[in-house]
This record gives sequence, structure tokens and C-alpha cells, in this order.
Amino acid sequence: MEIKYFYTDLELFGAIFCFMAAVYLRMSKTAIRSQYDALKGLLAGIGAMLFFDAFAWFYRGSSGSFAYWAVVVTNFLSFLANAIVPVLFAQYATRSTSDTRENRRFLQIVTILSIIQIIILIVNLFTGYIYRIDPGTNLYSRGAGFGLVTSISIMNMLIGLEFLYLNRRSIDKLRMLALLCFNVLPMIAAGIQAFLYGYSLSNIACMGSGIFMFAQALDANNRTMLRQEIFIHKQNEELENMRTRIALTQLRPKFVREILDSVYLLCDIDIKRAQEIIVHLSKYLQQNIESISTEELISFDKELGHTLSYLELEKIRSGDSFDVELLTSVTDFMLPPLTVQPIVENALTHGIYKLPEGMRGRLVISTTAGNGYVKVEVVDNGVGFDMSGKRVAIVGGGAGGSDVAGDARKGGNSVNSAVSGGRTPGETDSDVGRTERKIVDSVDTSDGGGRRVRDFDNTAASARTAGDADYESEQIGISNVRNRLKIMEDAELIVKSKPGEGTTVDMIIPIKGDVI
Repeated sequence: MEIKYFYTDLELFGAIFCFMAAVYLRMSKTAIRSQYDALKGLLAGIGAMLFFDAFAWFYRGSSGSFAYWAVVVTNFLSFLANAIVPVLFAQYATRSTSDTRENRRFLQIVTILSIIQIIILIVNLFTGYIYRIDPGTNLYSRGAGFGLVTSISIMNMLIGLEFLYLNRRSIDKLRMLALLCFNVLPMIAAGIQAFLYGYSLSNIACMGSGIFMFAQALDANNRTMLRQEIFIHKQNEELENMRTRIALTQLRPKFVREILDSVYLLCDIDIKRAQEIIVHLSKYLQQNIESISTEELISFDKELGHTLSYLELEKIRSGDSFDVELLTSVTDFMLPPLTVQPIVENALTHGIYKLPEGMRGRLVISTTAGNGYVKVEVVDNGVGFDMSGKRVAIVGGGAGGSDVAGDARKGGNSVNSAVSGGRTPGETDSDVGRTERKIVDSVDTSDGGGRRVRDFDNTAASARTAGDADYESEQIGISNVRNRLKIMEDAELIVKSKPGEGTTVDMIIPIKGDVI
């Protein structure tokens, strides 16, 4: 077999493999999409270089004008692809490590050198300074400036080696080996070709290195997806445990015992009233128990029913010391279970029940809708508390949550403003200024997404003010609701309070479709 047919078959095989690998990277599911996209471009560039060089080899030395022009065009396109490949490699290498100014400079330098190389190749079409094709024999021969193009290619490889050395600690070892092969092997081949004419050794080296990088990328993606699956599994286990803990905290043996004691006394006085209390207690406990196993959202009507059963029980315990007003014109939406009831419980325990003797408590539960959200608002006229320096406001799960407090201060389009039409009644700039700082969650795997709790201060004492003995206990219910809201994208919990004036808690719930 003639050497040209051997190279034709080998490079065609390499080109087809690289093209198929690029298509696979484009269509496959991956946890490292940015790196896959960069490698896809690099493999496509290598494939084009091999494809055109294969046809140049096939028609080399053949007679006829068609063969001549085929060699001229395919040689030029092969050299052109060879000049572009270093830029594609630089993109893949930079995406394999952190995005820094130095790394971007590496990409810029390689791009400038490649542009110079392309300009020289275009000039060569008219001068034959780099290479030329003899019209009589249709054979390729080097020109006086061939060493210039070779030196630019080697310079790109040396710059690549420097980049890899500087980033050696931030690149996976197996990927580092693959990237090194793509720099070292073609450079060795280019050095050999300077003395051994007639062999496309650098193209073969690029082909082998490209196959190695493709295999390494598949391995890296599999390992990343496996880590993500393990992470998700652990998160699901933690979510299940969290649900169980939240529900168990709601069972409250002391509370149940006091209600049963009241029922016992009523059995001899008012049997009908005792039966009503038993019904409310049954509904209350049933909802708590159901929340342990459910992973689904429930209707607001169901959550409100659970809350009202709880309020009936509390009225028995407190001697009917408060009034409840419902302004729930919007009810056709879903939310996590055990979200409204804990907020109402906080309002009673830490607000209304601390009012001076003789002052009657008032609790208002309302819902309003607008701009794709429903606001569930719980307002009490309890003692309130000073929010300065406290981590009270909570943001639910999901990306894209805005800083509602910050938006309100700036008069921007916060979610809270959208559903309420601006400030809450009677709210001033100073009131909004007391609105809590939000705790924004964020998650990061290698290239994927999710969210993780980030706190402003891990020292609990620094978040309290002197004399606020109930601050920590008050946050238990708020924290539970925050954890519940994490299962909803863009759900938020906002707390506003002033000493002596009461507390307002807003839950911003995203909705789908029309709300009645």
C-alpha cells in the first residue's frame, strides 16, 4: 500500500471519530456542560484538520486540474484548521480551571498568534512562501518560510505548557495528563517533521491526544454525576429527617395533655363542646402525622383548616383571649404543609400571650395575589420585638430570589411589593429599614446547580440583643417554616416587627396558572 493511502485511511478514520465524538458531547447529558462544549469545539477542529489533510494526501501526485485544485484547497483548509486548533485547546484548558485574568490572557495570546498564522497562510496563497503545490506534478513542497509557521505552532504549545504548569494544582491529574499529551506529542512530532519530510506526524499526534482527552472527559463526567447522585441522595435523606423532626416538634405532648385535661373537665359540663374539641384535636394531630411522610405540596384550604383547628385548641387553653380575622379571598394555590400553622403559633406564643393583662389579642390571616405570586400574611397585635441586629428574615429554596428588604428600601419591584401594591398599610421608610437581612442559599457542585444555607454569623449570641430571652425559642418555628419552603423555587419568608406594635410575617408563594 502506498504511504498516501495509509495516511488517507488513518486520517479519515480519525476525522470521523472526532466528528462523532463532538456530536456525542453535544447531545449527551452531562454535569460538566461548559467543559463538554469546549472539548466539542476542539474535537471538531481536529476532525476538520484530519479530514482536509486526508483528501490532500489522496489527491497528492495525481494528474489533472481537478486533483491540483483539490490539493490546493484541502492543503490550505488543513493548515487553516491547524492554526485554529490551538485557540480551541486554550478554551478547553481555561474551562478546566478557574476563570482568572491570567487564564484569559493565555487565551488572548494564543488567539493573537493564531491570527498571525492565518494571515501568513492567506499571503502564502499568492506567494508560496510557506509551501507550494507544483502544477506539473501536483506535489507538495515546503517554502522558505515553513519554519515560521512551525515556530508559531511550537510557541503556542510552549505557552500551553506554561499555562498547565501554573494551574497544575487546580486541574484533575488525569485531565492534566491528557492536556499535556496534546501539547507535548504534537511538539515532538513537529520537531521530527522539521528533519523528516513527507509524514503528517503532528496531525497523528493531535488525533491520538484528542481521543485521549475525549476518554478522560467521559470519565470525569461519570465521576461528577456519581458525586452528584450521592449528594442528592444525602440531601433527600436529610430532607426526610428534617420533615420528621419538624412534625415531631409539632406533636408537643404538654399541649396535647392540656387539651385532653380540658376535654375531661368538659365531659361533665358540656359534652357537645368536648366532642368539638376532640374533632379539632384529631384533625390537628392527623395533619402533623401526615406531614412526616408527604413530599407533596398541599392546598392552602387544607393548611388553613389545620391552622383553624389549632386556633380552636389554643382558645381552650387561653380562655378565649384573642380574636381571629380571616381575609383569605385567594385560596386556590399550593404550599408546603406545616407553614402557616407554625407562624400562627409564634404569633400567639411570643406576641399575643405576652400582652398586658386585660388587652385582647388580635390575629389576622390574609392572602393576596399578583404577578405570579401569592402573599400569605399573618399579622398580630402582640408585644413585637426589636429586629435590629437579628437574623429573622428567611428566604426559601431556589435560585433567583431577590432581596425583598433591599428592594423595598430602594422602592424597587420586590415580590412583596408586587403582591401588595407597594408598602403594607401604615408602613414607613423607617419601618422598611427594620426589615430583616435575608439569608441567601447557594449550592455548587463541580458544574451543576442547587442551594446551600449560608449564614451571616455562626455565633448565635451575636445575633441577639440584650434582654431578648425568647429570641432563640422564637426562631424554632421560623426555622422550621424556612426549611419547609426550601422545596419551592423562589418562595420567601419575610418578618417585620416593632416593639409594642406587633409582628407581620409574609410568605411569598410562587404559583402556576390562574389563581381565583
